[in-house]
Amino acid sequence: MTSSANPFIKLIQAGKIRTPQQLRSAYRTLVMKSHPDTVGSDRLLDKYLSFSSFYEEARHTFADLQPAETGAHPPVSQNHRLAYYQILQKLERMDKPYSFRRNENLPRIVELKSQASFHFNKWDAGNQRLYAEADHDYDRLKTEKPSGPYMKNALAINVAPVFHNIIAYHLTGETFYRKQVKQNLPAVLQKLADHHCQALREFLEVLIDDMSSGPAVFGDSGRAPKGRSVGR
Repeated sequence: MTSSANPFIKLIQAGKIRTPQQLRSAYRTLVMKSHPDTVGSDRLLDKYLSFSSFYEEARHTFADLQPAETGAHPPVSQNHRLAYYQILQKLERMDKPYSFRRNENLPRIVELKSQASFHFNKWDAGNQRLYAEADHDYDRLKTEKPSGPYMKNALAINVAPVFHNIIAYHLTGETFYRKQVKQNLPAVLQKLADHHCQALREFLEVLIDDMSSGPAVFGDSGRAPKGRSVGR
């Protein structure tokens, strides 16, 4: 990915983006045009994900163009928080609950899970054990067969929208998704507790607490979520 392909850097160089607020506004406008929820499919997913990387690059480029008297800028470090959610977006597409093609995609899923674990550990090493146990819980739920009227026991189908909205919030910066996370959340968390998925329940609470730090795409907050012990 090069600066010449970055639409935000082009706008900065043309003088059409002059402030961080204008950069965020431009990002929100462009990214939502390719978001799977807007398009109705994943056909523009790669383009959608590229915008968050373009924004990260443009954010640092924009800072470098500010007057020298503002002070020297610290070295740029990778935003592992953003990278983690970018990978979760790819996993959401490939590792759906009750997917008939999971075995076919398993090598790629394993690879993405390894990358997600790496970035999560770099971002929040204190919760790495909780993350691993929660991932195990979620994998188990994804393979359980739904039963009962209206598939109401298909718990993974209830959990998936929570992850979807958390991921979308961090990659778009749209507060709409943060509000959506809270819909039916108490019931979902209670069902996880009843289903002996305590690690997944606590991990979701960690991610939800972290949303108060703002979306990952607009810069790593530098504050890792609070650690939680897993009573196992």
